[in-house]
Amino acid sequence: KDHMDKILAACTDNNKPQMLLFSATIPAWVEEVASSYMVKPKTINMIVDSKNKTSTTVNHLAIRCMWQNRNDIVGDIVQQYSGRHGRAIIFTQTKNDANQLSVSNSINQDTKVLHGDIPHSQREL
Repeated sequence: KDHMDKILAACTDNNKPQMLLFSATIPAWVEEVASSYMVKPKTINMIVDSKNKTSTTVNHLAIRCMWQNRNDIVGDIVQQYSGRHGRAIIFTQTKNDANQLSVSNSINQDTKVLHGDIPHSQREL
């Protein structure tokens, strides 16, 4: 929040620019920042008031494990739920976590890593 305040304060010095903020989620602090720097901010909710915020065909799993066991557990989950030739998207906390997981022997599938350090030319299959 402090970083956004600093950036937006510098952008709004002595002028009134048009300002658009995009967020997949809108936590309270984003609404607070928006109301501080914008006049009559408007929110466009792409999913409206739907009770199902995600696809009904997607399974979300949260499995607590020790950090040391993470690669083995992720490998087992991918194998169990997507099979040998299935597909899965795994989100990690850091780029380094993604890199380490993608080369782990525990993941017995062809893997690709995608993050900001990967050149656009290498992102296409």
